[in-house]
Formats: sequence, C-alpha cells, structure tokens
Amino acid sequence: MRRLCCFLGSLAAWPAELVMRNGRLWTGEKSKPWANTVLIRDEKIVAAGTEAEVKPGPGATVIDAKGRLVTPGFNDAHVHFLSGALGPREIDITGICTLETIQKAVGEFVAKNPGPGWVNGRGWEYRCFPGGKLPL
Repeated sequence: MRRLCCFLGSLAAWPAELVMRNGRLWTGEKSKPWANTVLIRDEKIVAAGTEAEVKPGPGATVIDAKGRLVTPGFNDAHVHFLSGALGPREIDITGICTLETIQKAVGEFVAKNPGPGWVNGRGWEYRCFPGGKLPL
C-alpha cells in the first residue's frame, strides 16, 4: 500500500478517470462493504464493485492494487465549537518561550484589541519555562 500511496501522491495532475482494480476495497457501505474495483472520476468515487460492474471510459488510468487494501481517504477536519469561535479573539502565544516575550506579546495584543475585561490566550508551552512550570 505504501508504494500505491506514493504513486498517487506523485501524480503531476490527477487523471480525469482513475480505476483501481484487483484490490480489497472497503466501501463503507453497509449493503456492500467490499469491492475489488473502484472508479474515480474528477477526484470523486463514482463506482465500486467487481471489474465486470465498473466500466471506465477510454483513456482511464488503471492501477493494479495487487490484492492490497484500498480505503477512501480519512480526513479529520473538525473544530471544537467554543474554542473555534473564541480563538480569533484570543492571543496565540504558541512558540513564545520567555516571560519577557510573552509580556511583550500580550501588551501588543491589548494595544491592538482594546476593551474591558480579561485577555484570554492559548498556546503556551510549559516546556519553555525552567523546570517545565509556569513562572509564578
């Protein structure tokens, strides 16, 4: 599978039609969880089944999966609702590793974002402080 992933990642341009055949393809469909051939058109899976069921057009790029496991891409694009909503209003001090530079960054943030109340932030790293502890 590693070689197959490397091949797909090295394509200069995604082919208009791509067929992966002779694989063990997990579909995620309850009624038909496994197939051996998949047809991808314009970067979308449009058919999965047996080689007899999946009919590519002329000029399709065909990859022999050689019996290997083929799965759809797994992507985790999520946000934690509250922190995602509040994040743009907070100071991000990720990678700032001294008390002095944190104080300077907070001062600059307050100057650019005046308002009453607390200044909330995120991203501090305990490893940046002596002993891995916050300076108190």
